[in-house]
Amino acid sequence: MKNILILLTNSFPFGNGESFVKNEISYYSKFDSVLIIPKMEEGDLINTKFQSNTKIFSPIVLDKNRKLVLLILVFSKIYFWKEFIEIIFSKTSIFYKSRQLILFCINGLHYSKSIQKALEKMKINSNNSSMTFYSYWLMEGAFAATLLNKTHPNSKVISRVHRYDLYTNRQVGNYIPMREFILKNIDEVFSISTDGLNYLKNKYPSFENKFSLSKLGTDDFGFSTSVKLHQPLKLVSCSWLKSIKRVDRIISALSLIKDVEIEWTHFGSGALFDYIKQKAVLELSSNIKTIFLGSLTNEEIIEDYISNDYHVFLNVSESEGIPVSIMEALSFGIPIIATNVGGVNEIVKDGMNGFLLEKDFNDNDLVDKLLLIFNFNEEEYQNMRERARKFWENNYSAQMNYSEFKEFL
Repeated sequence: MKNILILLTNSFPFGNGESFVKNEISYYSKFDSVLIIPKMEEGDLINTKFQSNTKIFSPIVLDKNRKLVLLILVFSKIYFWKEFIEIIFSKTSIFYKSRQLILFCINGLHYSKSIQKALEKMKINSNNSSMTFYSYWLMEGAFAATLLNKTHPNSKVISRVHRYDLYTNRQVGNYIPMREFILKNIDEVFSISTDGLNYLKNKYPSFENKFSLSKLGTDDFGFSTSVKLHQPLKLVSCSWLKSIKRVDRIISALSLIKDVEIEWTHFGSGALFDYIKQKAVLELSSNIKTIFLGSLTNEEIIEDYISNDYHVFLNVSESEGIPVSIMEALSFGIPIIATNVGGVNEIVKDGMNGFLLEKDFNDNDLVDKLLLIFNFNEEEYQNMRERARKFWENNYSAQMNYSEFKEFL
């Protein structure tokens, strides 16, 4: 009997949105077949070499006619009406929650059709194969997989869970659709952080036996022992430019520094790209040089890390799981300054491999941490770099973490 892994993503391997998934897929070589089926296509197929056992499928286009058919189908499902009634009785954000529920179910049902089509094309079924449906997010992919699991009995369903797909208090109406249904019908959920794992256990105690911890990891691209503190102080950050990432707060803090030459590089684009660039022009003095590189591939970002000796990595998000961007920075020995939100304090140990800021920090707090590192003597700085690298080796190495996860799969 063939052993098949069906990996369900938001858009990977199309576009740059989930480039970190690539760190993991090279560990799937023992499967007879690996099917990667994204929920949607966003951008071009990434330029990377996949293993010979890997097949990539494009999702079915969801047009208006298909949406109407699926809407009718959704209204015929008992699980939909059960959750809809719960929304009515909740008496809060009823319109918003109802709308989100309908869209979620439509997208999930549509996604399940895309997955089933791929299985049929590969002539895979529960009679000739042992299937693992692996959703990278605890959202529509996990929902679609639990639906398919009912018609493919020789299969199991697992999912990772990160941030936006986990913390309901980060959502309007404190609501993520079909959560109880998914948890009831899934086999196991892997949180990428201890904070996330504890959140799951506290919020959904009846499903506690299904929750485990499985850290993400990044590849090893080397560690330089020749990076020295000097002016300009070279800062780097990496995130989408949207409000929750609060990249504008970096600008506000840097505007207070007048007597240190600083070069700040940011990787990432988004809706606030033009606003952030303009804010930097208007507010930063001539001692601050800014480099906004926009949306790059993961390979391009890594090449930049290899070519440039960055002194400090910054992350001032309002909410996080455990950022892969921090893992990558630590692998190069770059000390971190980050807000203490989500699982960040699991990867940034205050005073050891960087410094933590309170979620509601003020600009001077960030300035103080930057100047503290800048004023390190060489031995202090090199020790923090070495601790950053060692912490990555012991906790967020892809080879270590994905080898363990592969054994479970």
